[in-house]
Amino acid sequence: MNKILNGEIVQLLGMNHSELVLTTIFQFLFSSDSIEEIEGVSYLESPDSGISLVLSPTLRVKSIQLYSKDFGEYNEYKAKLPANLSFHMSQSTIYELMGSPEQSGGGEKIPFLGQSLPWDKYYFSNASLHIQYASDLSKILLLTVGYCTLAKMGK
Repeated sequence: MNKILNGEIVQLLGMNHSELVLTTIFQFLFSSDSIEEIEGVSYLESPDSGISLVLSPTLRVKSIQLYSKDFGEYNEYKAKLPANLSFHMSQSTIYELMGSPEQSGGGEKIPFLGQSLPWDKYYFSNASLHIQYASDLSKILLLTVGYCTLAKMGK
């Protein structure tokens, strides 16, 4: 797939923290620019807006997580989703829209942890899109826009 992943939010990928906090989209979605570190990974989170940003060690945006109302303690991300997706879409609807994913996984029982959620991953020339579904594949729970591209995958 040699397509470009569209969406205003995708433009945040690769930005460093000092550039990021000056953007209109950041100022609209985040009430604070304080970085939280969990197990050695840096995050900027806005549960009220349904978004979190994963930062690299040099504080560049490595991935963007967009949450549905059904995922954890987050409100639903209300702005337009990348690739014209919506959280109410099923896996089969996404396959009709986007074709088969480059990678898929999850959905199996993991000892002591329970059921893992099914997921698909699509690669674009400018980003990747990881889609995590409800266990019955009826809707999207979490979208992760990543900085991993086809070129980085050697494709």
